[in-house]
Amino acid sequence: ESDLKKRAEQLALELKKKFPNQRNIVVYGFNNLLTKRGNIYHIGNIDIYRSLDATTVHLTHVPFERNVNTHDAKIVNSLQSRFGLIKSIDFGRKLSLLNQLIEKNESLQAID
Repeated sequence: ESDLKKRAEQLALELKKKFPNQRNIVVYGFNNLLTKRGNIYHIGNIDIYRSLDATTVHLTHVPFERNVNTHDAKIVNSLQSRFGLIKSIDFGRKLSLLNQLIEKNESLQAID
């Protein structure tokens, strides 16, 4: 696993040097079951996700009518507020939250 992690870190540095204006998220997934393809062992995967460019500021805006209580539960739980919140989270965290939701959904389906 340490070899895969080291290669992912090297790849992230190479991408940052080659594309300084891009934000790329490098994620590795270690596979406990080693598979051999010819003279090559497959120990896992390295995935690259392109995020928002580093050259511009990215903001989230949720429009409200005047004199609206922004702390009201309906406003806080609205789709607009949720979208703004999700949009403001960095991509790596979004992937982590998505993975948690998938695992939770799978465990709920196992109960049914």
